[in-house]
Amino acid sequence: MKVAVLGGGTAGLSSAVAHVEAGHQVFLIEARRLLGGRAWSRAAGREVIENGPHVILGCYRAFRRLLRAFGSEGRFWVPDALRLTWLHRGGRITRLTPPRLPAPLHLVAGLLGMQGPTLHERFELLLAGVAPFTSHPPPGTTLARWIARAGLTGVATELLFEPLCRSIMNVELDAADAGLFLTTLREAFLGDRAHSAMWVPTATWGEILDAPARAWLARQGALVRTGARIIAVDTSARRVRLSDGTELGGFDRLVCALPWHVAGRLLDARCVPRATLQLTGSPLLTVYAPLPEDALAFDDPVVALVAGHPFHFVIRQPDAAGRSRTDVPAAIMAGAADSLNGRSSREAIATALAQLAEFTGRTQPWPQRTYDDARTVREAAATIVPAPDVVRPAPGPSAVPGVWLAGDWTDTGLPSTLEGAARSGFDPLG
Repeated sequence: MKVAVLGGGTAGLSSAVAHVEAGHQVFLIEARRLLGGRAWSRAAGREVIENGPHVILGCYRAFRRLLRAFGSEGRFWVPDALRLTWLHRGGRITRLTPPRLPAPLHLVAGLLGMQGPTLHERFELLLAGVAPFTSHPPPGTTLARWIARAGLTGVATELLFEPLCRSIMNVELDAADAGLFLTTLREAFLGDRAHSAMWVPTATWGEILDAPARAWLARQGALVRTGARIIAVDTSARRVRLSDGTELGGFDRLVCALPWHVAGRLLDARCVPRATLQLTGSPLLTVYAPLPEDALAFDDPVVALVAGHPFHFVIRQPDAAGRSRTDVPAAIMAGAADSLNGRSSREAIATALAQLAEFTGRTQPWPQRTYDDARTVREAAATIVPAPDVVRPAPGPSAVPGVWLAGDWTDTGLPSTLEGAARSGFDPLG
């Protein structure tokens, strides 16, 4: 078949790879000049700025399949199991480093052996770690309500549920569907201990997705058109019109891997149910700041700020051994960043650095270069809000013959993640 894939993000790239592997001719169209969707990077002077930091989990089978196709699966630091690091106000560090035991015993032993929490708090953390596998909340339950009903407040919420909810679902506890959250945790923590390991990129996303994707698609004979916005789609004739006036047709299949609001505008209700248009986006805001080499007394690539607000994580690019690089700006990230809407970049930078100083116990002012060279990256609708009542269409064939859907907003059984996007492109083809 001749297949047009509309959108060059993770979902579009996965669909393109799946169709090429099935022997079809692919034409990929992307409005931006970069492939990768949310996972892109761009040059900013002598530095490369990421569109927000992204980490993946070992259980991300579909996304890792995409990386293997492009030859970039090796561009990550990969620990042998889940490792979590928390930074408390004043500079105290708490770590979860599971011992070398089979899953899930490694997590049980790791939680009980944590340094810092009291014995009572460690027991509470253990109960919280077990609860996702023993509790099945009824449909329509928010994560906040499930936590309250299970009596898992206090340290379990601060160290586990709040940072995990923000990193996986990009919303606060009262906006997250409990069933979707717990399903994701079960997938990550059941099975091999490596499933829950956080993979942190050691290269830019342009080096991981954009350039390797272009090279692979070219070798397969696929056509790629970037910098061309799709302004109209004729689903019956399977034709598309681009912003430069170009019209493309003769396709046997259209795969719409565009954001939900764009898909809803270009396709009719038989393809995208009107209820899907009620989806809302949740923002991310990241401050990239060149910190002094001695600014952080820890070497962990991913650190959660305990009860931090509005910024929640500090993420640094590691080297191949997992040591954080000091020559790359640190990413101070705010998930579910609605409270920062309307704030200028200068205000966001000042807020992020003030909060980081509070958490690290820094009493000296930051160097002026840290402020001057800091950059902000905003994503107004980085992910969809995974509320309990959202309506998400299935990925794959729509009700219109020859029109397929893909995207992290389709119902893959996962939240709006890189893995959900990849599955939406791969799974319908098997």
